Amino acid sequence: MNKALQIVIGILAALVLLQALWMVFDPQVTEDAMGIEATNGNLLGLSSLRGDIGGLFLGMGLMLALGLWQRNATWFLAVALLMGTIAFGRLVGFVADGVTGMAMANFIIEIVVIGLMWLAHRQLGRGVAAEAGAD
Repeated sequence: MNKALQIVIGILAALVLLQALWMVFDPQVTEDAMGIEATNGNLLGLSSLRGDIGGLFLGMGLMLALGLWQRNATWFLAVALLMGTIAFGRLVGFVADGVTGMAMANFIIEIVVIGLMWLAHRQLGRGVAAEAGAD
C-alpha cells in the first residue's frame, strides 16, 4: 500500500509541478483552464495569474515532492490545508453565485486530493515514525 501511495503522490507531484510551470510561463493556460482572464493585457492581472495561481500550484507541487523526498508526511497535510481553503472558497462561491459543472468537477478533485493527502499522512507518516524509532 505504501509503495503504491508513494507512486500516486509522485505522479500527482509531477503533474502539479508541470501545470504550475505552464501557468507561470503561459498565463493563457490559466485563463483557459480556470475561466478567468487578464483583460487587454492588464499587467496586474497577468502577474496575479502567474504569481497567485501559478505560484500556489508550484508551492503545492514542491510540498508533494518534498514530502516524498524527505520522507516527511507533514508536507502532505500542508497540501491538504491549501486544498481545503481552495475548496472552502469554492463552496462560498456555490452559495453566492451558483454551481457550474466545471466548478463542481474541480471541487470534487480538491476533495479527493484532500482525502489522498490525509491517507498519505496517516499511512506514510507511520513508516517515517517507525524508521525514526529504529535508529
